Parts: sequence; C-alpha cells; structure tokens
Amino acid sequence: MRALPALLVLVGCGGGDEGPSSGDPAGCGLPIPCGEASFDTRSTELEPRDAAECIYQALADGAPAQVTVVLRELREDWWDLYFGGPDPAVLVSQQCSLDGDCGELEFQRCELYPAADLDCSDGTGLPRVCPGPVNWCRSRLAVEPTCP
Repeated sequence: MRALPALLVLVGCGGGDEGPSSGDPAGCGLPIPCGEASFDTRSTELEPRDAAECIYQALADGAPAQVTVVLRELREDWWDLYFGGPDPAVLVSQQCSLDGDCGELEFQRCELYPAADLDCSDGTGLPRVCPGPVNWCRSRLAVEPTCP
C-alpha cells in the first residue's frame, strides 16, 4: 500500500470587517502554490477552476504545501490545507456565522484518498478536485493540533 501525503486542514473564520484568517493561520510555514478555491452547497465544482486544478496537482505531487478552500453560504467555513511529511492528514474544522461568530476548532486525523480518486474532471480539462475537503478523507479520528 502506498503511503498518503500528510495533510493538515485548518479552518479559520472571519469576523466583521477583518475577514478570515489569512496567510499561514497554523504557522506551518509551507509554500502556497494555489489561489483560494470556493464553493457553496449547490456547487459540484470548486471555483475558480484553475485553483481546483492546482490543488489536485499539489495533492498528486505530495510535496509540502498549503492550499485554501472556503464554503460561502449561510455561514463561512475556511479550510487551510497543509500537507506533506510522514504523518497522516489532519482535518481542522470550524463553522462561522456571517456576522463573524465562530465555533470551536475541531481537529481530526484524516486518511486522504489518493489524488486520482478525487479527480472530478470527467475528461473535461485538466484533473481537478471538487468540494469539499471533508469528502477527501476516507476516515477521521479526533486528534490534537499539529503541522505535517
């Protein structure tokens, strides 16, 4: 069995005029190769498409990196994904209302599907990932915060 790249998914939500956490909210110091991707609950695709393609390629490459995905709807959920290293992925989630009130962060161990299993391009363009990052995990188990 091939080892999966480690991944830390950190969700940080914004409040008021300051917006969401930005830059490197987990302090892992990993490269950021892709622009932000977003979706809503009716979406079958992440937008913009080039960000979804870049995230797919970053996951397929398995090199340490950070990517960002945000759900925008009746609430905002921000996922900063940090991956690379020997440990399995970690998923950190938080739900925030649009007025900026956010719940507690929840950290879970995440065993990622191989990138090829996450491709939703159906032969239309380059391979890309689809929403949402929680669906990229085969299994999840609560853990303490960590970087890959």
